[in-house]
Amino acid sequence: MSRLEGAGVYGDSRLGKSGGEGARVSEKKEGQIQGTEVTLEELQELLQQSCMLSVPKEKIREETPLFGPGGLGLDSIDALQLIVAIQQKYGVSVEDPEEARQALATLAQLRHWLSRKLELSP
Repeated sequence: MSRLEGAGVYGDSRLGKSGGEGARVSEKKEGQIQGTEVTLEELQELLQQSCMLSVPKEKIREETPLFGPGGLGLDSIDALQLIVAIQQKYGVSVEDPEEARQALATLAQLRHWLSRKLELSP
């Protein structure tokens, strides 16, 4: 089964789509980049590197499902690698499994989630 065909860790369920605004980092935490906007390109690269995707990052659209059929077909190992990469780069942790499902549905969802998390950072 290829990466594009495989059913991801979250099965066939699809979460609602949400546009994502860029996020600004107001205060530096460990591993966090201060004063840098979170861009689609940055998240595409993070996804490609942490999950070792063979798909060119330009083909990963904001609304492409990351898990399940019709998307990238990521699995639970990919989810873990992506969560670790997010924590290292932005200093933001994903604690709740349901929150992770929603945040990692698409890159748009991830940008929106990161934006909220970074705004709430002390």
